[in-house]
Amino acid sequence: MRAGRERAAAGDPRERLRLTWFVARLIRLPPLPGQQAADALTVGVGDLAVRVKVNAYEGDQGGIGIVGDVRLPTGDEDNFHGTGDTNVRLFAVASATYGNFSPHINAGYFYTNGENQSNRATGILGFDHMLSSVVTIAGELLGSLQLGDFWGLPDPVHY
Repeated sequence: MRAGRERAAAGDPRERLRLTWFVARLIRLPPLPGQQAADALTVGVGDLAVRVKVNAYEGDQGGIGIVGDVRLPTGDEDNFHGTGDTNVRLFAVASATYGNFSPHINAGYFYTNGENQSNRATGILGFDHMLSSVVTIAGELLGSLQLGDFWGLPDPVHY
């Protein structure tokens, strides 16, 4: 018992995990109205993802790359192993380094043949800046522009 107290006092992750499991067992919330519980196990292969990355230019202070990503609907959609849709992403990546400051930009296109998704243009603009040997700050601005028709919102659910 003494070793357990020493581990708990030292902040041993095994003791925190045991305590979290114990508290989770004590606090059993009733299901919400309309909520169902199910115990099921399915095993199978999900959607197949094929990716290609090409280094188009590499200089002393940065580089440019091209990334392609294709997701093929090989998984069983009814058992939640896949989406049932083919998705294609193609985008360019550029980054540079100026001392401790490293900006980067990604711009690309996302195509899908799914009924509940639309094609879109995406972009990321960001930076990393090393303040010291142990502190780095980072920031990113993410954007996505829907292209084509909007598929709409789902109908209201009535109980």
